[in-house]
Amino acid sequence: MLSNSDIKDLKTLQQKKYRDQKKELILEGHRLILQSLKLGAEINKVWATEDYLDSMHGDEIGRLLKEKNINIEKTSLKSIQRVSNSQNSQGIIAKVDCPHYEPLIEMPYHSIFLDDISDPGNMGALLRTAHWFGIESVFLSSQCVDVFNPKVIRSGMGAHFYFKQINVISINEILTKDDNLLVMAGDLKGEVIDEFCFQSENKWILVLGSEAHGISSSIEPY
Repeated sequence: MLSNSDIKDLKTLQQKKYRDQKKELILEGHRLILQSLKLGAEINKVWATEDYLDSMHGDEIGRLLKEKNINIEKTSLKSIQRVSNSQNSQGIIAKVDCPHYEPLIEMPYHSIFLDDISDPGNMGALLRTAHWFGIESVFLSSQCVDVFNPKVIRSGMGAHFYFKQINVISINEILTKDDNLLVMAGDLKGEVIDEFCFQSENKWILVLGSEAHGISSSIEPY
């Protein structure tokens, strides 16, 4: 059962300062929890309604959690809705450990730098796309939206648990790691990517700017 103490704890995780302190996140919904499990998320607790547990989705999640010796606690939809960020709760919610990311010591071969991305939905979509393309390292400017914002988590669909690195860092610091790093940027005035030739063995980073302002002026010279 989702107790009042549990509800209070989960509500705190909607705020960045408590997520940072506790190193925990909330996951909501079947697809997000399923994909996160498959990508190695460390699940601490799961609550679900009886209707969800009796469904095909409930069977699928139940089998995966049983393999990890994690029990699902039954609770009411009303209780889940008290901590849900979704208008239409699917009847399942989980508390998980924040993924651990490696510090940047040496530049990876392929990476992305997100410059001042402020919209949570866009941030999540970019992380999801990077995961799809197999890019394991994502770097963020200090003005980006919190990568663990609940809307970013929901839009990312589990991608957070795939990456080796999601680090807040300046482009200048990145460039000190490798003098030969090829820097590419998404720009409406740029060349078509299919026509841009580069050797696959070269290390490169793709810079993507904000929705409203594009690439920051401080990055353009690179």
